[in-house]
Amino acid sequence: MMERRVTRGIAIFWCLFFGVSGIPSVIMLWFFADAVGMHQLLAPLQRLPMVGDLFHAPLGGWFVPGLALLCVITLPNLLGAWLLIRDRPHAERFGVVLGITLILWTGFEMLPFVWGFNTLSGVYMVLGVAQLVTGLLAAHSRQEDSP
Repeated sequence: MMERRVTRGIAIFWCLFFGVSGIPSVIMLWFFADAVGMHQLLAPLQRLPMVGDLFHAPLGGWFVPGLALLCVITLPNLLGAWLLIRDRPHAERFGVVLGITLILWTGFEMLPFVWGFNTLSGVYMVLGVAQLVTGLLAAHSRQEDSP
């Protein structure tokens, strides 16, 4: 029982961390991307097929990437935190899916940087693995506690 509470607590932390920290990231992409020099940082992304077209979207160059971040990382993690806090069935498995999603997201971010390493994406890749492992441990401890 104690192990389940600890792993659930850590899983809630990861979901809240990625969900809450995603909100200012989305705001920055939508409203301040040019001011903070995002074009220089993510210039390699613009060379990828079809991805470069997103930077010329009708609603602004950073609207679609910000919307993707909101829909793929931020909102699902906030939902995951809510499910874990409410102790809903399969909430821990959803945490596993969120960890896998973050790993895939950061892997996609790192594609254009094959010849150079993006440190922040590397850190988030490791944190995604931590979220995945925490979700697996929480799901396992939930399974052990159920009759």
